[in-house]
Amino acid sequence: MTDDTEKTEQTEQTEQAVEEPEVAPVEAVVKEKKPKAKAKPKAKAKAEPAKEEEAPAAAAAAPIASLMDYVQSQNLKSELPDFRPGDTIRVHQKVTEGGRERVQIFEGVVIKRGGRGVAHTFTVRRVAHAVGVERTFLIHSPRVERIEVKRRGKVRRARLFYLRERVGARATRIKEVR
Repeated sequence: MTDDTEKTEQTEQTEQAVEEPEVAPVEAVVKEKKPKAKAKPKAKAKAEPAKEEEAPAAAAAAPIASLMDYVQSQNLKSELPDFRPGDTIRVHQKVTEGGRERVQIFEGVVIKRGGRGVAHTFTVRRVAHAVGVERTFLIHSPRVERIEVKRRGKVRRARLFYLRERVGARATRIKEVR
């Protein structure tokens, strides 16, 4: 065969492939969609056993919760001083610098307390070099070595955020309980 006859045979085959595309009738397309709709109830049937599996998981969570309560109770400090917002306190906190550990003292007014259990926190505010500094401490943290109450303050609020707006000597002035 010559090259010309091979080319004509190839072109004839490609023309036939292009001319005869298979088109599905519209009815066949509609019939194909209906079985897909029937597949949805099968998915719901699969979801029902999953709900049954969740029930044992919830029952297993109860021992974990009691275990967490036990671990938290082991980390609670037993001897804590009674202090409230408005009190001036000194917090002795362990600080690690390099390889050494020392105790750093932060003295100021308690402006709020929050949380319960191991997550119980308190925020202390002091003015150092005309700049207000606030630090939040975890009461039951092993880093907090001890808390000393220096003065009892007489306030009518649980959150003393209004102290943030005060400047100068008024910034820390709170009436003392006698």
